[in-house]
Amino acid sequence: MRNIMVIINPKSGSESGIRLKNMINQHLKNYFEEIVFKETHSPQDPVTFGKEAAENNFDSIMVVGGDGTLNGAITGFKDYEKRPKIAIVPAGTGNLMAKILGIPYLKRRAITAYKFNKTKKMNLGICNDHVFNMFASLGPIPESIHEVSNEQKTALGFFAYVLNAMP
Repeated sequence: MRNIMVIINPKSGSESGIRLKNMINQHLKNYFEEIVFKETHSPQDPVTFGKEAAENNFDSIMVVGGDGTLNGAITGFKDYEKRPKIAIVPAGTGNLMAKILGIPYLKRRAITAYKFNKTKKMNLGICNDHVFNMFASLGPIPESIHEVSNEQKTALGFFAYVLNAMP
């Protein structure tokens, strides 16, 4: 049985991810027999859901959120031999990984672009038991980026990061 777990971060970006649930469900019905939706409420939830997906042998996960939600899900299944394939719906503030992979920026286009007939391998790094999928950084700039609140991201978008990084 083919199954997929959809991890939605309702606080990502413009907070529109949850409104896409019906569209996602309709599209995924064409490819999967079982669709399980999970909604994040804390920064640890994507990690927990990623682990659950690996432990329960999910074929795939779809992450509807930003780079933090994606990284959390990957962290959850990093220690497992069999890992689910990942589909990304860019619903965060920056969505850098989606941009790198050429995933359409418009959420509805990203959802319908997935036909689940091909995959791409990607490398991951691990530093101090933390997974990174694009880059690793240290110092005051990345630290200030992690301190941006959901309210700031909702109000200012990507500029919330710039504003918070300024001295």
